[in-house]
Amino acid sequence: MSSEKVCGIKVSGKKDGECCVAFLYDNSLTVFSSSDDKFIVDKIVDERPSVIVFTNPAEVPKEEGFRESEEDLVEEGYSFLPRDMFGRGVIERSVFLANSVKQKYQPEVISCRPRISSEALDVSDDSDLKDLGLKVEKVESMEEFEAVVAALTGEKYLDNSFVNKGFIIPKKE
Repeated sequence: MSSEKVCGIKVSGKKDGECCVAFLYDNSLTVFSSSDDKFIVDKIVDERPSVIVFTNPAEVPKEEGFRESEEDLVEEGYSFLPRDMFGRGVIERSVFLANSVKQKYQPEVISCRPRISSEALDVSDDSDLKDLGLKVEKVESMEEFEAVVAALTGEKYLDNSFVNKGFIIPKKE
């Protein structure tokens, strides 16, 4: 496991909707939800993770539909939305959060698809997280769990144990 701090974010597309944020460092997991973008940015800047992993694209898609690398995943049986199908509000808010953090310091910003990452990591609930050796209380919602899965994906990214298909997929153990 990486010795660097990672951050996973599940963004709400609603202006006042809660985003879920998970920080993972040294097997300790901290999760919170907030609708206050300034608070989220300030917390990320304070924690200074090496990588921030969004559960959606963190850039505006340049083309529609699946990319060739994503089409391979669909053929393998994975189910997920193409980048252009995420709500514009989700993408714009992700871009805003990423750019706001990057004004303070320069973390890597990547994205994942939590359903695919969850399958690759073989995690589906709190007990699976504890089986990984994580110190975790209760994850309160599916959105928070997706933020945790994004953070775990970030850890695999830092360990160079991933496949890049336009978004990061942890390698299966």
